[in-house]
Amino acid sequence: MNMQYRKLRGTDLKLSVLGMGCSSFWALKSTPEETAISLLQHAYDKGINFFDTGSSYADGNAERRLGKFINSIERSSVVVSTKAGTKQASMGNATKDFSPKAIRESVAESLERLNTEYIDILFLHSPKLDELSSELFNEIEKLIDEGKIRFAGVHSSDKVVVDTVKSIDCFTVFLSDFNLTRASFETTINDIANLNKGFIAATPLAQMLFTNKIFFPTSKKDFWYLARALKNRRKQLINSFKLRFASQLPNIPAEAVALNFALDNKHVSSAIFGTTQHKNIDKNIEALTFSIPQEVFNKIRRIKLPFRE
Repeated sequence: MNMQYRKLRGTDLKLSVLGMGCSSFWALKSTPEETAISLLQHAYDKGINFFDTGSSYADGNAERRLGKFINSIERSSVVVSTKAGTKQASMGNATKDFSPKAIRESVAESLERLNTEYIDILFLHSPKLDELSSELFNEIEKLIDEGKIRFAGVHSSDKVVVDTVKSIDCFTVFLSDFNLTRASFETTINDIANLNKGFIAATPLAQMLFTNKIFFPTSKKDFWYLARALKNRRKQLINSFKLRFASQLPNIPAEAVALNFALDNKHVSSAIFGTTQHKNIDKNIEALTFSIPQEVFNKIRRIKLPFRE
């Protein structure tokens, strides 16, 4: 299929409807650097132009790898987002610092690791409300004025945080978990659009918690996801059983239902997925060619699953 693109509301950016997540797992030594970069090249060749990462992922190695890739192509042909505010992350362990000084230093370090003169989108990485301040907002405005970042936003799946900060002027884009297990988050997405601001969906595949697939791991990464789900998402795993029907449609893969549901909302500019396998890139792109009955999406929306455990 030919990749589709959507304008990111409130910006001059046009994103591929599927974005590539350059995560900690992708950046670890268990995925050789040559393989990691080849995945980005494969996605790029298939029409994906949006790549998301974070300054703390694999202690900065995700940005370094992404930087090597974007240095091999025309910089203006891709949209790059990264995150600031989290430090020394290692498989979930992290420290937070959203002081103006720390954010400025993080941006400088990200620019160096990414080997680029500007960051298209800078997200504050999962801040709490009491970690945000007018001084921080002013610093973000300065970074925009200086051309170091083009647009800024907040990465958070806390509905209260997003609803509280969505009207703050310096934030133009929001990145939150949105998938068939969080269908009622659409209210906030629509509110963001009404403010002429952009929205990007994280975890559109819902980690496949609504299927049996997670219980049959076939790789080291699959075992890692299962262990994390059993440790941190037990209630979400149980609640997701209510959506099992979405993985049992005749001749339609579960990935197709999940990705098409996330993109069924016209205000979602892109849905980000991560992988360490070329075949999953192809599978997710192919998923967009399936036509899902609207009644399936309507049924998903009628099932009100709680946001938090």
